[in-house]
Amino acid sequence: MNRAIIALESVVKEDPTYRDSLTLLGRAYYRMGRYEVARQILERTLAYVNKDDEIAWLVLSMAMLRMGENEKGLETLKGAITLVSKKSVDGYRDYPAWDKNGVVRTAIRRIVPSA
Repeated sequence: MNRAIIALESVVKEDPTYRDSLTLLGRAYYRMGRYEVARQILERTLAYVNKDDEIAWLVLSMAMLRMGENEKGLETLKGAITLVSKKSVDGYRDYPAWDKNGVVRTAIRRIVPSA
């Protein structure tokens, strides 16, 4: 994970909008247990790169929950799941066989009835 962080930080320095690099960096920090840094990076991603990045919203909510910000974290998680439900379509993120049997979409519909 340390090598991934070093590589992603280099990419982000050159171009913070390059192919989800900030989101990936935030996820790497989250996996290292550095939740505050992950939160800062993910908030930056959402503010300046892509406010509709469902992965960034999901990881941000988990970082908030890990830091004990339960109310805000749960609210963020609800929004993230709603966003995922809207984006979960055939060919999601250029993966044509993603959720081929509809298992994920069915689970999301149970959580978000309007999905």
